[in-house]
Amino acid sequence: GSRNKKTGWWDMMEGSAEAASPPSAEYEDDPLLVLKQFFPFRAYIEGAEHRAITLEQLTQVVSYAADSCSWWEDASPSSPTCGKLLSRDVLNFYHVNEFVTLPATQENDCSFVELLAEEPQEPSCFVSHWWGERILVFLECIEAYTRTKGFKENLSFWICAYANRQHSLTGDISKDRRESTFYRAMSIARTMLLVLDHQSAEAPFTGPATPFTRSWCAFEVYMMVLELHKPIDIVSCSEGMGQTITEGFTDSENKMESNNPGSGSRAKAVRESTFPIEVMRSGLEVDIEKTLATQEIDRVRILNSIACEKHLDDEPSESHENYDKVNRRLRAVFAVAMWPQAVQRPGTISTKKLALALAADEWRKHLVINFGLCTKLDDTNLAILAAGITKKLIHLELNFWMCQALGNPGLKALCKALPKNLEHLALNCQLCHKITAIGVDALGLCLPTKLVSFRLNFEMNSAIHSVLGLSKGIYNLASLRVLDLNFCGMDSIDDAQIAIFGESLASRKLLNLYLSLQGCHLLTGKGVQALTSKLPQVMTILHLNFRNCDRVDNDAVKALAANLPGMLKVLYVNLQECSQVEESSVAFFVQRLPPNLHGAKVKLIGTKVPEHIQRACRRLETMQAWIVEASLSAASNQHPEDMRRRTFSIVSEAMMAPGEVSVDFECVRYATPTASSRSRFARSAAKFFPASTAGGLSPVAFKHASPMHGSPTKMFPSSVGGLSPRGLHGKFVAADALDYAAKETGKGGLRRSESAPAIKPGTPSLPKL
Repeated sequence: GSRNKKTGWWDMMEGSAEAASPPSAEYEDDPLLVLKQFFPFRAYIEGAEHRAITLEQLTQVVSYAADSCSWWEDASPSSPTCGKLLSRDVLNFYHVNEFVTLPATQENDCSFVELLAEEPQEPSCFVSHWWGERILVFLECIEAYTRTKGFKENLSFWICAYANRQHSLTGDISKDRRESTFYRAMSIARTMLLVLDHQSAEAPFTGPATPFTRSWCAFEVYMMVLELHKPIDIVSCSEGMGQTITEGFTDSENKMESNNPGSGSRAKAVRESTFPIEVMRSGLEVDIEKTLATQEIDRVRILNSIACEKHLDDEPSESHENYDKVNRRLRAVFAVAMWPQAVQRPGTISTKKLALALAADEWRKHLVINFGLCTKLDDTNLAILAAGITKKLIHLELNFWMCQALGNPGLKALCKALPKNLEHLALNCQLCHKITAIGVDALGLCLPTKLVSFRLNFEMNSAIHSVLGLSKGIYNLASLRVLDLNFCGMDSIDDAQIAIFGESLASRKLLNLYLSLQGCHLLTGKGVQALTSKLPQVMTILHLNFRNCDRVDNDAVKALAANLPGMLKVLYVNLQECSQVEESSVAFFVQRLPPNLHGAKVKLIGTKVPEHIQRACRRLETMQAWIVEASLSAASNQHPEDMRRRTFSIVSEAMMAPGEVSVDFECVRYATPTASSRSRFARSAAKFFPASTAGGLSPVAFKHASPMHGSPTKMFPSSVGGLSPRGLHGKFVAADALDYAAKETGKGGLRRSESAPAIKPGTPSLPKL
């Protein structure tokens, strides 16, 4: 039917390694032979959950159907196009199943994917859609979603029309839906994609959002999101363009957010601003017992499965408590998905209805909503959201980045609604300039006492002059293990406030602390000393940002070094633009590093510390090598440059020898399963000593630093008479360098206590944050 067109479906396949040649004359009068030639049987793939389809394969099928449909007559009595020749504008999955899938797979009794692939294709995304969706619109939605998420071309989608063997569905679909291939495919897939149709002039008989009225679609969303706890993304087509709402950031947006906080939220808000939010309105009225299915027996079994009935083929109950639970939970899922756009576009969907839907989901335990760059979010809208928060919530994460209409009344309303059993709370109020100390004090007074993780961002909120109320609230959190506070740009914070905040950490079992005081110009060494003196000794991760704190001096660095927790595993300190910090205090700091450290990094750009030492302090092992070099130089009276060359040649060869790399990231374990311990430091350790890490600490400067503590660790075999790069058979340890210096100089080297080794052998360095 398309052989006279300039661009047919075989033109699309040109250049493909597996493409069939154009049909010969003997096939032109037999459409079935043409169909078999273009979609020959390839191999049986056991298990429908392994029969996903790639975007390239889907495009091949859709192009063939769209170019051939002008010869097809719709004979289905229930179809609105019954008795008419089909066109590409009305072609849907029912038509493709009748004219392509069923005839092509009948001879081999296989699925359509088994005509496209020779080996299993695991699903990355489970697609839930209505079969009445136009296939060209469906293809545009899949392509738009792939572009939005930045997926590769070989990403596979599980689509039931192509994964199941349509001639023997009983083999792929069992009575119990939880034992079906649908459920197994959901378990494998990483995410779910819900495709919503949009009513248009070309297809007035479809939409909007028909999947909300279909039994299979509602049941799939319930199983995937509420039972398997997989993320759900929603895509719809408006004006010929696919638009996507994602749960969380895409990979590119997440990268932008990591490099420049706030840019990912901005990109997500701009992207989702064109989504046709009105198609989701019917999601607030989902009623599982009133949904429809093409086969009535499917609807019966789905309802009985939800009701936990033993006999799935019996007539289902008209009402059941489980029906009500599924309805309320599904409505809450769709309410959360559409909430930011509903606020940003007033009049489309009532936010009060969203709050009612959220409040009705009394089983919800997690709530994450990103309102980043939602300029219409004000105190009233936040109070409406607070009214929907349920008492059983244990995880709450809200992003209000640059919501400049938000102020103290809205934050107070949110604080009053915080559940008592809440364990994880994350609030991003960056650039919310209407929030003052009144709102912060209200938050401190209302913090749930069972909090385990608390993350708060008030960056650039210069209207906040005091955090004393917040400090008092943190003092009452006996179960707190992870604390992340960003006070960047709050230049009213002084030593007194930091001292009180330090008191709130005393006697706590805090494991991870992330504290940013960047740009707090009133902070001095006294405040740093008051803070660090109260750090819990059980702490494993410490992240301190003092950038642009121009009053932080050598005393502050030494106070930090003297109070570092002994159990520390990961340390990050930012001292950029602290112009009073000098080399001697940094040397003292490096020597006092805890012996159990797995990684450390100190940023010193803009200080009085020489550039080569700034580079050395970027990683733990280069810091250790720098101190070793200084020890040798001070003990031998040799020129520092000569000692630098000698020491670094030994260290470099020891660490770069094949099979003797001193960093083993497989052995790195942290005390708590936080995002920091899993991702921030899991980087490749390719090179530890770049050519730029040159120079050494002068003997004069080194005399002002305290000697390293610990006992020497035996490194070299007794048979090795001299220290040479070729004779080094193990990992380099600072103690052996000091022993060697003592033998060479005859001056005894530097004496240390016999308690513990100064540098732990084989500890990994800290990759770039």
